[in-house]
Amino acid sequence: MPVTVHWDDEIQRTIVYVIDGNWTWEEVFQARAQVNAWLDDMTRKAAFIFDTRTSNGRLPPNALASIRTLIEQAHPNAGPAVFVVNPKTFTRALMIDMLKLVGKLYRARWNFMFANSMEEARALLRVRTAENASV
Repeated sequence: MPVTVHWDDEIQRTIVYVIDGNWTWEEVFQARAQVNAWLDDMTRKAAFIFDTRTSNGRLPPNALASIRTLIEQAHPNAGPAVFVVNPKTFTRALMIDMLKLVGKLYRARWNFMFANSMEEARALLRVRTAENASV
């Protein structure tokens, strides 16, 4: 399956979506159903890393509508998200622009960032977690 999910850490603080090869929005929604079941059992928010580095570099059809649905139906325990994108692809710029547009429309519901590596994504989430803890 081109879209898989797993916990990034033993304390179940961060969920990783690995988006690999040719993928579809249906596969993303199926993975999200598994993630929502995990989040139902939690009493706190979980962060997300969307690792798209090994994807085909293209967004499937109906990207804007699908992203909108994902945001509108976000689980109450869904926390910040980091998109790890391949810095050498044209799709990186397109994805960033599309997500920023959707983010402007739904800023109150979705908090996301971009990174070039898993290490950078984890560092961004550590900073965000520390900022939220100090508020």
